[in-house]
Amino acid sequence: MRYFNRHLQQHKNAIAIGLFTVVLSACSTISGTDEAVSAEEQQAELKKIAKALVDETELEKSSTPPDNKLASDTNQQDAFKPTEQSLEYQRKQKQMQQSIPSNVSELYQRALSAMQAEQWQQANDLFSQVIVLSPELSGSYLNQAIIAQKTQQRVLAQEKINQALKVNPISPYAHNLNGVLARQRGEFQVAEQSYLAALNSLPNYADAHLNLAILAELYQGKLVLAQQHYQAYLMIHQEDKQVQRWLAGLSLKLAQTSAGE
Repeated sequence: MRYFNRHLQQHKNAIAIGLFTVVLSACSTISGTDEAVSAEEQQAELKKIAKALVDETELEKSSTPPDNKLASDTNQQDAFKPTEQSLEYQRKQKQMQQSIPSNVSELYQRALSAMQAEQWQQANDLFSQVIVLSPELSGSYLNQAIIAQKTQQRVLAQEKINQALKVNPISPYAHNLNGVLARQRGEFQVAEQSYLAALNSLPNYADAHLNLAILAELYQGKLVLAQQHYQAYLMIHQEDKQVQRWLAGLSLKLAQTSAGE
C-alpha cells in the first residue's frame, strides 16, 4: 500500500475561509466508530493535507506564488485563467474590504486569535458578535462551521456552511468546505460539484484542486480528472514532495492501464 497508517497523525487538514489570514490546523483522524476502516478511507485521510490558508480580502496576495516557484507567473496565468465568476468574486471582495468598519475588523481578529488558541466557545461567541454587526461577512459563518466540525457537530457545521452560501453564493471557501463535508457523508457527486464551484470562483485555489484530485482518484475512479488536478495543485505548490509522489504513482497506474488495453 502506498500510504502508511502509522503516518496518519502527521498530516494536517485546514480550510481557507477567514476574512483575515490565520493558520488554523487540525490533525486529520479516522473515525473510531467502526471496528474496521477501509484502506481507501485511510489513504483519503492521509491525503488531506493542510496548505496555506488564504485571506478572503487579500486575493491578490494569496494568488502570488513564492519566489522559489519553478513555474513562471505567465505559466500560472495561462493555467488559471479568470472566469466570469472569479472576476465577480474579486470585485465583491474589494468592495467588502473597503466597507468593513474598524471595530468589526478588530473583533474579527480577536475571534481568529481565539480559534488559533483552540478556544472554540470564545471564538464562536465572538463570531456571533461579528454577525450581529456585519451579517454580510460570510467568513464568520464559515469559521463557525470549522468550530462546529472541530467539536464534532457536523449537522451544525453544514447549517453554518449553508448560511455562508446564502450570504455569498460564490464563496470558494464555503464551496470547498461544503465539498469536504459531502465527501465525509459519502455524497461524492455533491462533493465534486462543490469543489468545481470553488474553482470557478478561485481558479488557483490549491486546496480545492487537491481535494478534487483525492476525491476523483480514491472515491470515484476518475483517474484522468485526478491527474489533472494534482498537476494543477503542483503548479501552485511545486515543492510538495508528497503530492509529487502521489501524482507519479497515479501516472504509473494510468500508463499500466493504457498498456493493458
